[in-house]
Amino acid sequence: MQQGAATTKIPASEIYRGIRIIGREIGTEGTDWAVVQLDRPVLNHPFVRIRRTGKIPDSAGVHVIGHPSGLPKKHAGNAAVRDNAPSRFFVANLDTYGGNSGSPVFNSSTHEVEGVLVRGETDYVSNGPCTVSYVCPASGCRGEDCTRTPEFARLVPENRLDCIPFDLGRARVEQIGGRWKITVGSMWLLDFGASRAEADQAFRVLTHYGMNGQCFVGRPQPSMEFYLVNGEAPSGAMPGEDAISLDPVRLEVQKVRGRWKIVEGDHWVMDFDQEEGEARQALSHILRYGFTHICFVGRPQPSMTYFRR
Repeated sequence: MQQGAATTKIPASEIYRGIRIIGREIGTEGTDWAVVQLDRPVLNHPFVRIRRTGKIPDSAGVHVIGHPSGLPKKHAGNAAVRDNAPSRFFVANLDTYGGNSGSPVFNSSTHEVEGVLVRGETDYVSNGPCTVSYVCPASGCRGEDCTRTPEFARLVPENRLDCIPFDLGRARVEQIGGRWKITVGSMWLLDFGASRAEADQAFRVLTHYGMNGQCFVGRPQPSMEFYLVNGEAPSGAMPGEDAISLDPVRLEVQKVRGRWKIVEGDHWVMDFDQEEGEARQALSHILRYGFTHICFVGRPQPSMTYFRR
């Protein structure tokens, strides 16, 4: 495509489908939002940060990006928070129209998303035989309402990757203080207690896939542990492995009998007790890396759990 030419065709790789509504709320004290899960991870675009707690400062500068009146993407800046008193939304003097609903509203200083544009002033008025934009002074009209992102932030994983790289070539099975461990230099990677057999099996898993990154959700007591190979998922079956297949499209986070779990259909796959955020972060990793199997060394109390494609 010639540089500067308009994009008139969207490749199929840039088209995503919503497969389920994770959560939504409308009307209560002015809030209006929905969080939708896409059919696959978006890996070729950077993600934006959202405010997770608290409020945007009074009179803070804001800007918005969206598609007013169905036009191509527009950026509207030089706006500010006018009314920060409502608990679930704020009012800004943004220059927006119908079609901007759902647009991210950015803090112009931090560039975090502070809110989602949900409603505002009348857009057009009659002027003789014509319809023209309704022009408001910066402090006039009703302003534009923006649902605060902390209203739904708990449903949006933080995309935090907590990983420890290690040199597989230095990994050893050793007995230390009467316990069998896999060590890498002076660091121990895994602890197998009295089971030399499980330590040996786990070492075979590491070397079979060439794993060199140990990752966690939740520490110091992780609710999920997984391993990567040069930043990507281990791939392919290992002879004799203890594995359960996963259908990523069917996986959801649900509260079951007071505990947060990742479920597939009518059975649960992982248990996170009261940690909803960890459950949603774990599911985001499963989807991001395309894991289709959860595998174990030693059951019913596994000494190692790993995921693969």
